[in-house]
Amino acid sequence: MTDRAREISATTWQWYKKYRDQERTEAVWQEALQEVQELQEQYKGTSDYSFAVDMFLIFIDRLEQMDANKC
Repeated sequence: MTDRAREISATTWQWYKKYRDQERTEAVWQEALQEVQELQEQYKGTSDYSFAVDMFLIFIDRLEQMDANKC
């Protein structure tokens, strides 16, 4: 695993801890998506870009699953 991949994994884990217990209002979703987009841009053109996209999609999917389970 590259240093960037470790950084991506750590960032994704921090996001998960930050957002998992919050009620996900529209504003919270917008904040989370903005953070994801900013980091995707940061890794664009690097060898770890596809890994970053995958990790970020997993993060968003997990939040969506958590919301679906609340219903």
